[in-house]
Amino acid sequence: MRRLLIPFDGSAAAMRAVQYVVKLAGAMTEPLDVVLLAVVPPAGFAEQLLQGKPSEVRALLEPELEDARKSLQPAAAALAKAGVTSQQHVEIGAPEELITQYGKTYHCNMIVMGTRGLGSAGLLLGSVANKTVHLTELPVMLVK
Repeated sequence: MRRLLIPFDGSAAAMRAVQYVVKLAGAMTEPLDVVLLAVVPPAGFAEQLLQGKPSEVRALLEPELEDARKSLQPAAAALAKAGVTSQQHVEIGAPEELITQYGKTYHCNMIVMGTRGLGSAGLLLGSVANKTVHLTELPVMLVK
């Protein structure tokens, strides 16, 4: 079984990455398993005010975490419809670092991600995609 990691932020580019994996799954002879990862950036200044107390920071970010959980549902549904198993994860942190970490932790064979996410308007290659390519040892497929 091949395991792919799809960082997912709800953007059109991220959904195109999911759609690409759905097409890929139809052409493969072995089953695919997908790890969907949504990352909520740290609270920044608010986190400093709370002196980094994890429970308080998590409570502060809970609305964003819930939005991230909901954003994964269309991706998970598209994969399930194609017969691809998936697991969904939502984390707080630096996206490129967590993507790299998840790729290793979950023994993924490849990272498939959109070229630009929600936070990279106007860039040819999003900063998260660019940083991930440089940080990870895994192959990265960027879907335009």
